[in-house]
Amino acid sequence: MFFKNLLAILCLASFGCASILEKGEENQGYFLIKELSQGDLYAPAYIKEGVPQNIPSGLKKMLVAKDWDSLTRQAYERLKQHPYDPPSLQLLALVAYQRKNFNRARYLSEISLKQDGKNPWLLNMAGLILLKEARLLQDYLKVMEKFDSAVQVDPEFVAARLNLGYLLLKMGDYSRAMEQFEQAGELCGGCSPAMTGMGMAFMRSGESRDEGKAILEKIFSKSPENIAAGYELALYYMSKGLKEKSRSILKRLSSGQDGKIRAGARKKISHLEKIL
Repeated sequence: MFFKNLLAILCLASFGCASILEKGEENQGYFLIKELSQGDLYAPAYIKEGVPQNIPSGLKKMLVAKDWDSLTRQAYERLKQHPYDPPSLQLLALVAYQRKNFNRARYLSEISLKQDGKNPWLLNMAGLILLKEARLLQDYLKVMEKFDSAVQVDPEFVAARLNLGYLLLKMGDYSRAMEQFEQAGELCGGCSPAMTGMGMAFMRSGESRDEGKAILEKIFSKSPENIAAGYELALYYMSKGLKEKSRSILKRLSSGQDGKIRAGARKKISHLEKIL
């Protein structure tokens, strides 16, 4: 396995999660590439951070700093000496993904998977790439297969568990989604993405809406920029006839400092206005 396990989770802005790095463990965590959005799905696209073996130690600084140009140069230099070098191909796939060149990212990850088909990092990335183009049920089942395989290979891979949980949530399999969020929460110390997912699953299942509401209210009170928790609460209050409370939550989100969150909240407000 070319990527080492690391310990914590970096903040995903739309979930309002704080960095929970262990003391003395500087620069350790799950590496956040970007947020994925599919309809009402706000899936944290976590990719496990680490340093491939047998490369200069300075690469870790480039990875943490998201110095994609330097990473690309390093990878190509290694490929000149070692064609089809797996760590280099993985890095190039990561850079292509970050730069939204998903066709190239898919191609590079597929080449790497042929050499290392049980690499959970690669399986997770492959799932994220497929998710970008998923439209039909069979597409989502292929995505699920990748995330599930990553979890099977590495049961402590929080990133893959979160991604699998949000995919199951999207597909309406709330009980299985709860299982993934519960296990992810145990591994990440009750981090915000896991608890947000758990609250959303409770709310959507219809069986434990009060419990889900309590979880999301706690998260939203601490992280008022958490668009997933806020929107779920807005829907809940709307269903209870509390339309003004629903609107106030979304207006609160739409007035925040983060441009992406403001834009997402305004879309949700527009949607709610049509059905209120």
